[in-house]
Amino acid sequence: MKAMLVGKILDRTEVVGYVFYDRKSKSLMPVDLIKTIQVVANGFCENAIISGEELIRTDGGKDNLMEFSLQGQRIDNKVAVLKTISQPNGNIIGCVLLNGKGMEIKVGIAQAIEAIDRCGAINAKVVRRGNSVNLSAIKGELNTESVNIISPVQDTSKFGRHSASIVMLASLVYGDKGAAYINVPIARTVGYSFKNVGNERIEYSTKVYSFDENRRKWAGVDSRKILNPGQVTCLSVSDTRLWLNTPEFKGRVRNGWIPYPPNKTALKLNSLKFIMESEIDRIQIAQQDQDGKWRVMPNLLSVFGYLENRFL
Repeated sequence: MKAMLVGKILDRTEVVGYVFYDRKSKSLMPVDLIKTIQVVANGFCENAIISGEELIRTDGGKDNLMEFSLQGQRIDNKVAVLKTISQPNGNIIGCVLLNGKGMEIKVGIAQAIEAIDRCGAINAKVVRRGNSVNLSAIKGELNTESVNIISPVQDTSKFGRHSASIVMLASLVYGDKGAAYINVPIARTVGYSFKNVGNERIEYSTKVYSFDENRRKWAGVDSRKILNPGQVTCLSVSDTRLWLNTPEFKGRVRNGWIPYPPNKTALKLNSLKFIMESEIDRIQIAQQDQDGKWRVMPNLLSVFGYLENRFL
């Protein structure tokens, strides 16, 4: 059985080796550059070939690979789609994903799409046409397993159950060059603040940013958190979109909603359109330093630290 090229090994920014996934042993195999050429040239790799002295991906990717340090530590969050699980009619109902620890994880299609939206995949993309959302290979076809599953009756009891408990307090804006209104520059929206006004603890996912000394940049780690009654949290636009598009919200909070069916603006990962029942505040998350640069306020770096990478 062939191996799948899934990652690259970095010494700072230089590629010094690659990582393959052996489907038979279900393990990651890090190799140096010379060994990589041998593996691929001898036909043991399913998604790459050697042309001249160049390594060429056949699954549509280029440098879009998982990233590992010289010590074997994972330094990004990308996943790989090992195979899709589909019904006999061709509808994809799930995926087997590979994470950076070399673990296969079987998830439903909704979880797979959320993971790829959040982290990216080395060999797949999310395809949206109108109201339909599905997965597709970047190039060619994904490995597919067909199963005959009788779909259970859908549990609608949780649909929208948290909508009345969450109030959007403000849109969080950054800088002064997001757009222009009557020729006056205005800040661009990068997130929102929410308050739990209900009586239940509500779970949500977010990226928590910290400064990575090895990579010399702000890097995010996926985290699950709890918003207790009375608490306030700040989320990026992408985290907000993923949170509110879960069944518990169905795109609606107590004082506003995402237009449905969602238009192209509402579907973009870093853009979101809301219809609010009343005006909300716009709060600046950054302040200008002596050079006129907009720097994220220290108490919000864990949410918006990625905005600081432009100065590194």
